[in-house]
Amino acid sequence: MAKYIDTEPYLLLTGAKNDIIDIHSSLVNEMFSVEEKSHKICFNATRAAEKTLKGYIRFIDDKTDVKYSHDLDYLYNIIFKLNHNFS
Repeated sequence: MAKYIDTEPYLLLTGAKNDIIDIHSSLVNEMFSVEEKSHKICFNATRAAEKTLKGYIRFIDDKTDVKYSHDLDYLYNIIFKLNHNFS
């Protein structure tokens, strides 16, 4: 397994879009309790944000090493170093 993310930005952003589609599906699904829905929605929202940030980093500078991490602060700090206007 690679130490750094090498996935193409398009694939990361497509994955984020699919996570958002899953959020919508959870919202309209009447088979699950509010608690079950809220867990799934929060999980997929975090995944979508993570993939979006990683896709953005890979898009603006594919030479920047991004470790496999689920830490949104870590990803934000990389983006801010690459683009000080990002806030």
